[in-house]
Amino acid sequence: MKSSLPRNVIVAVSSAFVVFMSGCASTYRVAFAPETQGKLANTAGIVAVEKDEIGTSIDPSGAGVAVGGLIGAIVDSAVNSSSSKKAEAAVADVRNALIEYAFDREMSDAFARRFSDAPSVSLLSVVVSKNTAAPELSRLVSESTADAVAVVFVRHLLSPDFAEAVIPVEIVVCAKSAELTALAKPRKYGDQEVPVLYRNKFQSIWPLPPGVKSTEQAREKYAAAWAMDGGVHVRNALQTACNEIAELAYWDVTQPARENYSDIPGETRRTHIYNMNSRIPSNAKLIKTENGRVWVRLADGSLHAQAE
Repeated sequence: MKSSLPRNVIVAVSSAFVVFMSGCASTYRVAFAPETQGKLANTAGIVAVEKDEIGTSIDPSGAGVAVGGLIGAIVDSAVNSSSSKKAEAAVADVRNALIEYAFDREMSDAFARRFSDAPSVSLLSVVVSKNTAAPELSRLVSESTADAVAVVFVRHLLSPDFAEAVIPVEIVVCAKSAELTALAKPRKYGDQEVPVLYRNKFQSIWPLPPGVKSTEQAREKYAAAWAMDGGVHVRNALQTACNEIAELAYWDVTQPARENYSDIPGETRRTHIYNMNSRIPSNAKLIKTENGRVWVRLADGSLHAQAE
């Protein structure tokens, strides 16, 4: 494991989100058992970043629906491939503006600050693991000597039109000590089962500042706006999103389990799930509104933050 920031806590953020539409998602979130209270002071943290460079996304094609069958699937695959290639070509200037930007350090610092003395999970330290995805969770956990390991699997990417910066994350806290393992739930990552004390998915979406956004709404114009002045706007968006993700997690680890998150009372809001490099629309329940931002809970228990 390639790492930096010599510390003792492991935090992981997952790179993959389960695709689901409103009302048809099973519960993914695993809440801490009440018995873990006061037993998570010796927790190690790792921020696992799948790729150093900012990614792109597409709106999946539906062109093949009318044709159906294998031919329709081939049509959609060809359209999606073409869309992905165009997005990759357009993002070059943004990536160049971020060459010296340490996104992994930004995220690890955000979690180290927020969870340094958290009453639920106190991270003694946070290290970085580069080029690491969720299937490697078992390896990350096995390498730790702490009582528990909190792993934050994270990606950062642009929306299909490049108007927004997006950070999808999965946080998994795994047991290592015998006492905590007895309180954990086995969950499979890759080919291995791991003892999970807590897990959930998070997402923070930040648009270009209103005064900067391109009026032409062309992807190339948005890319230029993100890249201008050494990438100041995309750096600010990613920094703010990292802090917001840490805040979302800080709140969520204190919340009790529910059998069904789709029946949470409150207003329904529209959001998007970024699954791999595709953007999927979904409904969610409003949790909180503050300073022009809203927190919404999806049917599987995941937590998103976006502009109001």
